Amino acid sequence: MSDYSVRAEYDRSAAVVTGHVISARPVSEAGGYYEGSVYTVKVATVYRGNMSGRIEIFSENSSGRFLMQRHERYVLFLYSETGRLMVDNCGNSGPLPGKAEVVRALKDIATPKRDGQNPTSAFHADAAFGRTGERDR
Repeated sequence: MSDYSVRAEYDRSAAVVTGHVISARPVSEAGGYYEGSVYTVKVATVYRGNMSGRIEIFSENSSGRFLMQRHERYVLFLYSETGRLMVDNCGNSGPLPGKAEVVRALKDIATPKRDGQNPTSAFHADAAFGRTGERDR
């Protein structure tokens, strides 16, 4: 059993951000993933990682999916798998303001950075959906 305390999930996440969903689009089965959705999220606050602007998050259409709604704000604990950013649906990610306790804990753990991170980060939007990974194969 994994430790899902905010601190433990923060420590094992590639990035932790808040942001709002701008769009969602369906994607077909490919690269060992089931079909699913790709959400474009405008990053508001970065607690961990090197992200800015818009990022893309994949949610597989399986029991592990993390559904999001357009125009909603979320706190997101992100991990990278095969070049795609994803969210563990068992963790502390979820819609704001319902995650106020999580955000308070994050503020104690990390000093948030406002938008303006390094756009060449490995987790920038181009890498989030595996586009750079596709070229590496």
